[in-house]
Amino acid sequence: MFDKLVELVQKYAGPVAAKLNSNKEVSAIRDGMIATTPISIIGAIALIIAYFPYLDQFAPDLAAWLANSISQVSSVTIGLLTLVIIVSCAASYCEQLKLEKVYGLLP
Repeated sequence: MFDKLVELVQKYAGPVAAKLNSNKEVSAIRDGMIATTPISIIGAIALIIAYFPYLDQFAPDLAAWLANSISQVSSVTIGLLTLVIIVSCAASYCEQLKLEKVYGLLP
């Protein structure tokens, strides 16, 4: 049953995915989004640590300190995501056009 589903998806979605993958603009956006994965993970881990479940019941002072200090890490990483996406998409697009990566950052 699952094998038939996989074959069906490969038959119909495979050519569309291959066509999208060969598009330079879509590939540049894909590479830019992949480059943000480590920053997203750091922000998510900071949020988990800052708002650890039930910590406020056992150690309210520690929970308040974590919420005030470590939650700032999450805010910074969310703010950095935009810059990283812009820079990495531009660098990837310039790489695909065989240009210097710096040209993608110049206005």
